[in-house]
Amino acid sequence: MVGWLAVFFGYGSMAETVYHVSAAGTHVAPFASLETGATNVQAAVNLTRDGDTVQLAPGIYSIPSAITITNEIRLVGQSNAALSIVDGGDVNRCLFLSDVSCVIEGITIRNGNAGAGDGGGVYCPGTTPMISNCVVRGSSAEYGGGVYGCQVVQSTLEDNYAVSAGGGASASLLRGCLAVSYTHLRAHETVVRISYAVFCLKR
Repeated sequence: MVGWLAVFFGYGSMAETVYHVSAAGTHVAPFASLETGATNVQAAVNLTRDGDTVQLAPGIYSIPSAITITNEIRLVGQSNAALSIVDGGDVNRCLFLSDVSCVIEGITIRNGNAGAGDGGGVYCPGTTPMISNCVVRGSSAEYGGGVYGCQVVQSTLEDNYAVSAGGGASASLLRGCLAVSYTHLRAHETVVRISYAVFCLKR
């Protein structure tokens, strides 16, 4: 997986900088350690350049608005996605991604709400970003309650809701869903019908 992500992500073009986020941090830029880590995710993301990493310490990160990522970075939690949680509070979309080669890995993304928009947990207008080894749970939108767009790899989409279609995911590329059950899809009810739980390409 590491080698695959390296190819996807284009490592080697510049030195990587790691920015830390910790609920117990002192929020001292440039967030170079857990002790001085940012207390909100967006502050660390705003400092990044292509090739950098934002590392989330274990904890729950409640967000006042969607975390917006526009460059080719990695947003990484823990090997157990349950330890690092981004929570939209049933009010905000959790992540808004530009259609660039960014990676979201090892994070639980929960309680996102896009209202009449798409992608309650994660929204991207294309399928370039990768969501890997994540849990997307309890989120809602018009289309793609959990995820709209993106590549979703070895992740769990659980208990998400869409008004129209794609309770779990819509307009997404789900890798490994047919031959190998890497992406587990369950309880993604929609107003239309349960067969629209996934409204996207599966490979």
